[in-house]
Amino acid sequence: MTAQNSCRVWAPATVANLNVGFDTLGCALAAPGEFMDFRRVETPGVHLVNGPGTELPLDVDSNVAGKAAASLLTALGSPFGVEITVTKTIKPGSGIGSSAASAVAAVVGIDALAEAGMRKDELLPFALD
Repeated sequence: MTAQNSCRVWAPATVANLNVGFDTLGCALAAPGEFMDFRRVETPGVHLVNGPGTELPLDVDSNVAGKAAASLLTALGSPFGVEITVTKTIKPGSGIGSSAASAVAAVVGIDALAEAGMRKDELLPFALD
């Protein structure tokens, strides 16, 4: 069995303040969303790249996607290094889940590359990191 060497993840923007539900009721939007491309690399750790039109910090500790990806990768025993290209179409600070989309896409992509098969509830703590 050969390991998956790359994958692409899309995460939707969200609205999480519906009527009287405040932040307990929410929904995903069809657009905008966020793409992340993941590629295994020989150099250990998480390596961030900005996609077209994206200007985010490339330091893992200063980037939501980087922190979430590093958290899961470490928990998995750091079996490989990964380059993550982040292409944002959700405007940061827009109130529609830009950071949440980054964190979720990051852990879903690492899980896919690692072929770990983790459930959503198992990925959540790493996205929250």
